[in-house]
Amino acid sequence: MKRETELQVRVGLIVNNFLPIGQVWIWRQLCLEKLAPVVIFARSRTNDQLYPANHVVIYNQRSSFLLKIRMKLWFVFKYFYYGLNRSEKQLIKNSLSRNSISVVHAHFGTVGCEVLDLCKELKLPLLVTFHGFDATSVPKRWPAYAHKLHELFEYSNQVIAVSNFIKNKLIDLGCPIEKIVLSHLGVPIPNRIKEYSTSDSRIRFIHVGSFVEKKGVPDLVRAFAKAFPSDANVELMLVGGGYSKELCKELIKELKPANPILMKDTVLSDQVYKEFLEADVFVLNSMTDSQGTTEGLPIALLEAQSYGLPVISTIHAGIPEAVVHNQTGLLINEKDQEALIEAMRHLNNRDLIKSMGMQAHTFVKEKFNLIDCNKKLEKLYIQTE
Repeated sequence: MKRETELQVRVGLIVNNFLPIGQVWIWRQLCLEKLAPVVIFARSRTNDQLYPANHVVIYNQRSSFLLKIRMKLWFVFKYFYYGLNRSEKQLIKNSLSRNSISVVHAHFGTVGCEVLDLCKELKLPLLVTFHGFDATSVPKRWPAYAHKLHELFEYSNQVIAVSNFIKNKLIDLGCPIEKIVLSHLGVPIPNRIKEYSTSDSRIRFIHVGSFVEKKGVPDLVRAFAKAFPSDANVELMLVGGGYSKELCKELIKELKPANPILMKDTVLSDQVYKEFLEADVFVLNSMTDSQGTTEGLPIALLEAQSYGLPVISTIHAGIPEAVVHNQTGLLINEKDQEALIEAMRHLNNRDLIKSMGMQAHTFVKEKFNLIDCNKKLEKLYIQTE
């Protein structure tokens, strides 16, 4: 009888773009055992060969001219909320009906607000996942969005927070606590993990992620350059892309670090495991950026630990939920350069790397296993319908 109930839930997933490389966690949620979304709605589509999903509806009908005006006059338009236009609404409405969708799941509060009025009109249950900027910086910078959130909270059946930090931010924004569900984004647990070396080979610290302000990569470069003398036998690998990457290149030239700092472009999600298996310590120097944007709970931290890497990161957003200090890694305060230096020096130790790395793998396997996290999402779909 339960199986019949589950089959009746037909989910429509809505995102802004399907799918940036950095949002692989959305792709992983499509691999639900029983309740994979029937149709995906997106304003745009990228990386379709990497993420070859069927039944993707591109609904963008906005005028590029009007978008340019809004961008230039943002200081005015931030006081106005604009959602789906008439043609977009009709396109999505027709597809929802044609596919007999019974639950809509929106990723990011901004997207949830866009589709809110349509769900109201059709009396469709709405589930919204908040990840980071949508609960931290955007409500401060976009007053109309902050106002619309109250309407979203009132209508939504359940509001998903990816970390307790985001949950508390949603409460501060006025979301009723009884509607908030903590549901972590899980990671697949690999069959093969790091082979811990006892040799004198070089210890590799690694950062995998975007080069944006909240990731603190330039400060990581500065700290690494100061942390080790020339005979330390260490190196730093920076993997990713973004606007601060050129700054990092200039810093490396300027600082002339005694130990190598290497760079690679963004690695596809199905290849990142090679980087983790060749590294020893994962470093994520997250911080609140100048716009007030924070992390939610960074997936890269979980992925690195799943492969048996200890991590160095900051007491920031949901990160303390993903790292057990002095067991699976080390946590330091945001923007504390000296603490970052000391943490890297402390983990320049193969015995400690092995001990923490094994604990990290076990921790993620028990708490952030993708299979278990997806089962929880399936239950939320059933409860929401």
